[in-house]
This record gives sequence, structure tokens and C-alpha cells, in this order.
Amino acid sequence: MSDNDQKLIAADVLFPDGQINCNRINLISGAVTLPLVRSLCETDTKDMEMVEKIHNIFVDLFYSGQYQELYDSIDELYESMGLQLDDTLVAMCKNQDALKYFVKSFLLDFEDIMEDYRIEKSAS
Repeated sequence: MSDNDQKLIAADVLFPDGQINCNRINLISGAVTLPLVRSLCETDTKDMEMVEKIHNIFVDLFYSGQYQELYDSIDELYESMGLQLDDTLVAMCKNQDALKYFVKSFLLDFEDIMEDYRIEKSAS
């Protein structure tokens, strides 16, 4: 087992047998997605179209199997918003199964948060 896998086991992202811990990855995804989408929506509150375009690019990357490129895009966007990704997430991107599950969870969380903003915006 690699040093990276050992870090992921210590962070409860991988089980000792090497299988991913979906619950833990989902929690990390939520913690990463909310501040990013919140920043995007608050920056572009008058134009959710830009946020939806970003989401659509992410979805295209996911469905074309470009998981690393999707992660890199999330990382770049995160940094451009003045946010920093957790070291555990950086280690997760080196494990294909964990990376794939993370970006899938990220997209689902992104959609949920966008929907909440749409509802909130239409109510006001």
C-alpha cells in the first residue's frame, strides 16, 4: 500500500482493505462544494446563467471521464475565490476510485445547492 493510501486510511477516506469510504468522501464533498457554490452565487447573484455554465462544464468533464481535469478545474476555481482545498482532498485526487466518487458527489451537491439558490431567489 502506498504512502498516499496510508494517509487516506488515516483520514478515514479508505478502509484498511483499500475500498473507499463513500460516507466520508460525501462529507468532504459537501464541505468543499458549499463554500464554492455560495461564493459563485453571491458573486453572480443577478446572473445564475454563469454558475449554470460552470456546472455544465463540470458535468461534461465528468461524463467524458476527465475526472482529474474536473478536479483541477474545481481547484483552480476554488483558488480564484480565495479558498483553499484541504490536504485530504489533495491526497484523494491521487486515488482514482476516491477521485471519481468525490467528483460525482461534488456534482450532486453542486446541483442541490444551485436549486436552493434558485428557490431562494424566486421567493424574494
